[in-house]
Amino acid sequence: MILIIIFIFILLVIIAVFAINNYTYNNNNLEQNIEAGCKYKRYGCCNDNLTTKLDQNGTNCRGF
Repeated sequence: MILIIIFIFILLVIIAVFAINNYTYNNNNLEQNIEAGCKYKRYGCCNDNLTTKLDQNGTNCRGF
């Protein structure tokens, strides 16, 4: 009976470690995707690093 409890505890610890690792990995990818969202577009990004410039001068950007 004690062996079953120990096994279940170890299994839960392993699942928790994988869940935390996966959460961290997904958050890092999300941040990279946001940064790369307009980075490789024709005219690049506005100063907020999120909005894609619609023309060479960035007339759609705030504070143009």
